[in-house]
Amino acid sequence: ICSFLRTSDNVFETSISKDYTIYSGKESVIQMYVNPESICFITAWGKIYKSSLFKNIRYPKGKLHEDEFTTYKLLYSSKRVVFTNNKFYFYYINPESIIQSSISERNLDSLEAMVERTAFFEALNEPQLVKYTKLSIVSNISYS
Repeated sequence: ICSFLRTSDNVFETSISKDYTIYSGKESVIQMYVNPESICFITAWGKIYKSSLFKNIRYPKGKLHEDEFTTYKLLYSSKRVVFTNNKFYFYYINPESIIQSSISERNLDSLEAMVERTAFFEALNEPQLVKYTKLSIVSNISYS
């Protein structure tokens, strides 16, 4: 997993360090909730995955925020996850994109994904991850 740079132009400059952190799969899921760079852990982009992780995990068809339904499963299933603060992904900000639009029914997919995530961690008897997910749901509702 790498960090990213938000940009609205075509100028891409970044510095590179050799610093990185290695997490277990579960520890990387915790980073989704506690790391200041948490978006890097949640989104589908900015990552290199082992193809074997997709044996039983797929992105849902017809859903917005499809990474919210999937990334936590991929991370949790990983033996180790390496994170670097290096900005190797350049996120182009399009003012017309769904992420820039106002609150609408599109947010229901995100909420559905969080409810599904809660059930996933409950089934795995991961109370800490259930708690983090429920707090995140409340935070997202409050923010909206």
